[in-house]
Amino acid sequence: MNVLHSEWLKLVSVRTTWGLLGAMVLVEGLAAGLVTGLGDVEDLRRGNVSTYIVGTHLATVFMFTLGALLSTNEFRHGTANSTFVITPRRERVILAKVAVGIAVGIAGALLYIAVNAGLGLSILSSRGIDVDSDLAVNGYLGVGTGLVLGCLFGVALGALLRNQVLTIIVGLVL
Repeated sequence: MNVLHSEWLKLVSVRTTWGLLGAMVLVEGLAAGLVTGLGDVEDLRRGNVSTYIVGTHLATVFMFTLGALLSTNEFRHGTANSTFVITPRRERVILAKVAVGIAVGIAGALLYIAVNAGLGLSILSSRGIDVDSDLAVNGYLGVGTGLVLGCLFGVALGALLRNQVLTIIVGLVL
């Protein structure tokens, strides 16, 4: 339990975490607001509304990067040695990183859905465009799952490669 608390504390005490989450919310808010607010009403009615609520794919990049930083920050700054001296069983540390990655992935997905649905769906509704709620829920469940998996992929790749820059480059290429 101390390892899990330690990993969580390492994540939330770094400004990069909050910067990545804030940038993701800002980009997705802009995308949702601009696409639904400035789009032609007839084009929006003719198009598949579920494609408008997905937003950009940058959210996955942000969540992947956050997961990669979760795994690689200690190696980059040289503090991994003290972590493994305190907890010599590496699998416990990796499992704690995975658990924190799942938690931050879920939190990021909920932030994304709140901003995108709150802004995009309310603008579409105010413009008189009906949205199929089943399609919207399925779309948001898919995007949310993708964001959590993106974060977990970052954690796993970072644990495997241990180099921060290499992990992010390889992950973006993949």
